[in-house]
Amino acid sequence: MLFIAACHSDSAPRSCRSDAECDTGESCVGTSCVTLDAGPVQPTGGACFESLQCAAGLTCALDATGLRDGLCTEVCTVGSCPSNTICADLRSTPVNAQLCLPLPGDGGACRAGYSGCAAFGNACLPAALCPSTTASAAASPDLGVACGAGTCATGETCRFGLDFPSGACTMSCAVEAPSSCPSNGTCVVTDQGPVCVLNCMLGGVPCRTGYACTAQVSGSVCLSTAQGPRACPGASLVLSGGTAGPSKEPGFCVEPVSPSSLPVALVQEFGAHSIGDVVQFQVPAQSASVSIVSQAIHARGVLDYQGFALDNTVVPTDIAEPGGTLIYQDGVASPSDLSTATVYYATDAPSTGVLTFPNTTAGLLIADGGLPSGTWTFRVNDYATECLNTPGCDGGASDGVYDVSVIVKPGPARTSGTIDVAFYLVDAAGLTSETAPLNAHVKRMISTLASIYAQAGICLGSVTFYDVPAWAQAKYSNGLSVDKTGPCDELNQMFTLARAGNTLNFFLVGEISSTNAGGTVVGVDGAIPGASTLGGTIHSGAAVSAADLTAGTCSGSAIDLAHCGADVVAYIAAHEGGHWMGLYHTTEAPGDYFDPLSDTATCSCTVCTTGSRKNACRSASNPNPTIPTYVQASDCNSSTQLSCGGATDLMFWLLDENVSTGTLSSQQGNVMRRNLLVQ
Repeated sequence: MLFIAACHSDSAPRSCRSDAECDTGESCVGTSCVTLDAGPVQPTGGACFESLQCAAGLTCALDATGLRDGLCTEVCTVGSCPSNTICADLRSTPVNAQLCLPLPGDGGACRAGYSGCAAFGNACLPAALCPSTTASAAASPDLGVACGAGTCATGETCRFGLDFPSGACTMSCAVEAPSSCPSNGTCVVTDQGPVCVLNCMLGGVPCRTGYACTAQVSGSVCLSTAQGPRACPGASLVLSGGTAGPSKEPGFCVEPVSPSSLPVALVQEFGAHSIGDVVQFQVPAQSASVSIVSQAIHARGVLDYQGFALDNTVVPTDIAEPGGTLIYQDGVASPSDLSTATVYYATDAPSTGVLTFPNTTAGLLIADGGLPSGTWTFRVNDYATECLNTPGCDGGASDGVYDVSVIVKPGPARTSGTIDVAFYLVDAAGLTSETAPLNAHVKRMISTLASIYAQAGICLGSVTFYDVPAWAQAKYSNGLSVDKTGPCDELNQMFTLARAGNTLNFFLVGEISSTNAGGTVVGVDGAIPGASTLGGTIHSGAAVSAADLTAGTCSGSAIDLAHCGADVVAYIAAHEGGHWMGLYHTTEAPGDYFDPLSDTATCSCTVCTTGSRKNACRSASNPNPTIPTYVQASDCNSSTQLSCGGATDLMFWLLDENVSTGTLSSQQGNVMRRNLLVQ
């Protein structure tokens, strides 16, 4: 059963790589020319309702956060903003970000609804978001005391987190203005921005439990003694991106060839290449990773392998370092210990695929200090070609043509980095791109996602919410099948709605179905790794069930999978994002296959189960048990050894609310940070 995957139609919109290729009044969104009614392009400080209205490099901070009529801006650190703007730390306000704010224009005036804020050098800001520089001279009776919702004085906020154990009443302030705090408080920059904290005296009355009297330049204050991964500098900028995707459902299979969003200096474009072609590419000294991107121009579809349908996955082969040493050959049996393989690739990626090196323990050792520099080579290849010489495989052919590019990530390898995230609201409890950023469940979801990735030294940058057109909501909301993975099947067609950009794309859906998963499927990735920096491909995202988003009660700052639905959704998203950045399951469900990293625990079915369950383990002596045993979290929860462990790892195959904690190993973090997504 064969078909040509690159479907087309005369009614299809013109493809594009930039606005210059579109007609007047159209813009290049993803890879298609579309008509937009977004108004004129706005500079920093301009009004907006979605980021498309802002000048290049700027995003639209939402009206709903208190920035009246929206604000074209960018996330910043002190000194990073362009001329005539100031970096303002608004993390302790509903904006929850550090943003570039414009100074008053000609005549000293700000735009309507904004006025000069003395706390931020007279930058233009709505008055409600501007910290007072003249707080009451009187002491605040509840500053720093333990609190709950609605228990703090007017003008103060109850904050939780590592900086505020058991909660603490605080108020927003300006570090440049000591008088912006009550007389018994001092303005201190915390993980949640500049806030007033309680003064103390060294050797005097002790601070309450969880806090210690700590000397500062301006005096001593009660600061948290909590240990652990702290929030990343510069809280996420939460945005509304408007609607993504065409207003009418395309009457054809969309399978575009998308360009990378990275600067052209980092992307080596080789254009169309036939199966068997050898491609040479350059790796500069000290490079952190190499990603080979193959996108079908013409390719076979489904193959028949021993009576089973097999998608024609694209995978480069014969990858060789300078000097000719082969580091990867597809079709050659992997070693029993996958961590000793130089490169590992095992993913269902029909038509469009990315292979990123390094992703194994052995590969990380080679890449330590930078990949070997010079001329590398690989051969264009797919499963259809390998099928020609594989017993029991029918439908093979070697006529595939792929658009080939190579993206080399500059080094040195990062010990920390930032990712931008996009959520596409296919079915998410009635939320829209405008209401989601201020929703309490969504805020909790973002906070939990950030805390999980912080373990790997990865911070969240911007978080953008997109609506999808009504036809897409109706088509993809429920019953999305993970069993159908062809280029023109619904799952992969949904992923083509992802806009261009280097973002981690999550599609929040209502239900994901499968007939052979052995349980409830709550998430699925387009491919491992994902198509980082390429929007609009059939693998440009991950589907995440949002069914539990508003369920239960979320309290405290610790992840609570048993009671907090927002934490569950965040955990699923973090897991799928781990796949996107190149991680495999630490242990697969049958307990006979493990990831290619040596510092993650394994859980062998034949070792870690007992009794009749062990007799049904899949193994060399029993390759096809009638009802195979799947290892459970309770089988794999050893905390003292790498064998029979791993259930707490973010990438364990199963989420168990009583066991899962979302841990990540050192090597897992190393692989993630080398992904193109992490900047």
